[in-house]
Amino acid sequence: MIPPGTFSSDAISFRNFGITGVNGHFNNDLEGENLFSFYGGDGRINYSFSGNTDQASLSFSFRLENVDLSGFAASLNKDVYVSGRMDIEGSGNFSEGVRALEISFRSRRTRGVKQVMNFGAVKAISSLGGGNPVKAVGGSNFGYSLIAGRVTIRNEFLTVEGLAGERGDMQYIVRSGLFGGINLSVDKKTNTIKIEDLANTLNKHFGSQPSR
Repeated sequence: MIPPGTFSSDAISFRNFGITGVNGHFNNDLEGENLFSFYGGDGRINYSFSGNTDQASLSFSFRLENVDLSGFAASLNKDVYVSGRMDIEGSGNFSEGVRALEISFRSRRTRGVKQVMNFGAVKAISSLGGGNPVKAVGGSNFGYSLIAGRVTIRNEFLTVEGLAGERGDMQYIVRSGLFGGINLSVDKKTNTIKIEDLANTLNKHFGSQPSR
């Protein structure tokens, strides 16, 4: 039996991710809360365990505020570059026969911080919808004004929603910047992600059509 109390740690790492300044507490019912730093932002997670070792259940919710996207993206994939700040929140439940996770994210404008991404980031976002429309593009960055979306995983099924605006059957997950950039939208019927005006955008940056 784990006694209730408080705990702290300077740093905890999991695979490529790391959190620092961890402080938490839990009670006799194994309900607890952790506060920590995550890539320059503030994090909070609340959780509860129930059941026994044979039929254990974990429920949790979390919020990450003002996360530095450049460091976070580099931890995911060294070929992905995104500059900006983002708020992320989610909840989940894992128990016998149930695996549910929902994560929402929204970029936040920050004075002095550029909002750009490279094409590695574009391809990574597109792959959420099962698409990979372009094999390789040069190294120029694309501006964005807003990234917002929700990813839901429930019993092995993945759903992607764009929360940066809608037009017809399309939900935007990335909106271009004021002076150009790139738009990514999700088709609500097919759950695929579309890169809008791709040829024109790439012609502007590279002067040629992308390979397919």
